[in-house]
Amino acid sequence: MAAFLLRSSSLSDDLSFWRDVARLLPAASGVRLVGYCDGRACTDASRLRPEVAPFPIIVYGEAVDSQAVINADMLGAFVSADNGAEVGGEIISWRVDGQEPDTIATRLLR
Repeated sequence: MAAFLLRSSSLSDDLSFWRDVARLLPAASGVRLVGYCDGRACTDASRLRPEVAPFPIIVYGEAVDSQAVINADMLGAFVSADNGAEVGGEIISWRVDGQEPDTIATRLLR
């Protein structure tokens, strides 16, 4: 599983990036993507257009899980966790120069 923050200020770019990652992951891989909204603007956009993403978008989440995703995002990263694990596993950078969807998809398939 990959849990990442969707920032209202860069929502279009964030969704585009993670849609590309989702498209690159084989369906049989079992990798699940989950976006977490950072606030009202993201929440409103995801409710108005639920087809915007090929993955679930959490608009209200458990405090500990949400905080783990927020903390990772402050480092320009997302959280990767094994199947069945709570959010809080490996921290992987994605909001840095040079990170492309294919790089992230390959990393998630390891």
